Amino acid sequence: MTTDQATEIKQEISDYAEKWDAHLSGFNVGLEWMPVLIVTIVEAYLMDVLVYTARTDSTLMEESKMSASYSEMTNASSLEELLQGLRYQWARKFINEGGPKCWIKSLKKMGARGYSSELAKEMETLWGIRHLIVHSTGISTPDFVRRHPDFGVAVGEKIQVRLNQLGDWVKHIYHFVDVTDAYFAQRCKLKSSEKQS
Repeated sequence: MTTDQATEIKQEISDYAEKWDAHLSGFNVGLEWMPVLIVTIVEAYLMDVLVYTARTDSTLMEESKMSASYSEMTNASSLEELLQGLRYQWARKFINEGGPKCWIKSLKKMGARGYSSELAKEMETLWGIRHLIVHSTGISTPDFVRRHPDFGVAVGEKIQVRLNQLGDWVKHIYHFVDVTDAYFAQRCKLKSSEKQS
């Protein structure tokens, strides 16, 4: 092999390595943002299921103390529009006042059953990671380290999202949605049959 051939091969390997690094870099960015996507989807799901169920079962919001202003009442084109706005406000408040631990506690109080014992902790960790990615470029904060010591990251260290973690989080989210769906489907079915009686 000549020196020119060796140089050409080295250049081709270097070019390939650069392309591979760029590919992996894009993959890692996508992987890093998956917790943000998962959390957003779960919160949207929970919002939708709460609003839908509140529409089907008015008793769900009986203790909510939601109210509409005079302006909201006069600007609404129908009573249903006004009620739907109140349902969305209630669901948003449910989601915003706490996180997965509070949601699971509230859902259990409503009658949901079957959440695994580690679910709230695992979901809280995922929500914490989402918070770090969005608000501190993935750099761990003292609050995160205090709340999630098992995650194994030091203060000031960049978190690493790995595929195996992603698989575990998806498994836990699936469990949350499965149990929550089963509960609300049963509740809606019961209310529907009561209305028909």
